[in-house]
Order: sequence, then C-alpha cells, then structure tokens
Amino acid sequence: MCRPTKTGTKSGRAPI
Repeated sequence: MCRPTKTGTKSGRAPI
C-alpha cells in the first residue's frame, strides 16, 4: 500500500 502524500509517500518517494 503506497499512498502518495503532499510530501511524498511513507517510503520517501516523490509525490505523483
């Protein structure tokens, strides 16, 4: 489950 947030995802990925 990877939900992109305003500052990116919990994994530290760039927001789409």
